[in-house]
Amino acid sequence: MEWCREKNVRAISPSYPGFGRSTVHPGWTIANWPRTDLEPILKKEKVTGPFVVTGVSFGSPHAQAFAVHFGPDRVKALGMRVPYIGRSVSEEEGLPLGQADMKFTSKSANTTLFGHIAGKAFMAMCSNPAGFLDEPSGIKRIFIKSLQPNMLAVLTKMNQEYPNEMKCVKEEMERGVISTGQGWLYMGATDTLLDHGFDVRQIKDTPLVVWYADDDEDCPPSHGVWLVEKFKAKSRVFSGLGHIGAAFLDHTKFLEEVLDAAS
Repeated sequence: MEWCREKNVRAISPSYPGFGRSTVHPGWTIANWPRTDLEPILKKEKVTGPFVVTGVSFGSPHAQAFAVHFGPDRVKALGMRVPYIGRSVSEEEGLPLGQADMKFTSKSANTTLFGHIAGKAFMAMCSNPAGFLDEPSGIKRIFIKSLQPNMLAVLTKMNQEYPNEMKCVKEEMERGVISTGQGWLYMGATDTLLDHGFDVRQIKDTPLVVWYADDDEDCPPSHGVWLVEKFKAKSRVFSGLGHIGAAFLDHTKFLEEVLDAAS
């Protein structure tokens, strides 16, 4: 936020369902989000002119939906870090689905006994989102390692090599990220994560900036490669820092590149 003040840039950071005290909407797709969530926010904030949009990880398809919904007259540039594209494009382009092939829907994750039990169990392990950026011990360490085997080594490297930036990221997460167990499950639900309800190829005449990791275990690197080649996007490739490092590090430089792309 300090960067925004220095650059005289107004930033709005809406949450997606289940985060930031927002409401989960079982049975819908990401394509609904700009209409149901963003249009009311923009109206309330009196945003009438053009803007740039950014999205990180699971936020990247939400940013794509934003660009598709509002079009190039409103969205002057789109920035994505460790991006993910939906099932239809992945299958047509021969790209992997990555770790996203979950076997439950947003409805079952949020309205069934399974959803409530799994949600509570998940949040018991990661009640503090910023805790994922530390070096956990005990059963939490085992849990994180089961999610992503290389994450602990990456976190150690990040904390050693980027201590100041990591401190800032943790502070921001502790202050602004609120979620429920059902919110986390919603992120991985098949209908939400895989079936976006739109096609990223619908984006026209909008400059893209894409940063991705060549060792990403969550969002396949090939998704980033495809987006860069398809949209002739300005890009940066991280190596040795996995999904987490490419998602968080050097974010002010990323924002500057997105603003430059819009000019």
